Amino acid sequence: MTERVPERFRAEVVRRIGHGGEATVYELAGRRVLRVFHGRPHGAGELAAFYRAIGEAKTSFAVPEIIEQARRTACSIASTG
Repeated sequence: MTERVPERFRAEVVRRIGHGGEATVYELAGRRVLRVFHGRPHGAGELAAFYRAIGEAKTSFAVPEIIEQARRTACSIASTG
């Protein structure tokens, strides 16, 4: 696990589930995910607003709910259920 994962989440990390151009994503206990940005979180606020907007619509797929965003630690936490 990388040191970029904030200390308060390290004990809750189940596994790394993805890595892309913007961020690395970790599964957390309690049906949550942690997205740790590689650099400055470009567009994170807009993405959270997008998820909130489509989360109000009826969809045939699960939409993550952004629980928290932290600019200082460059990460966001979302509920998957």
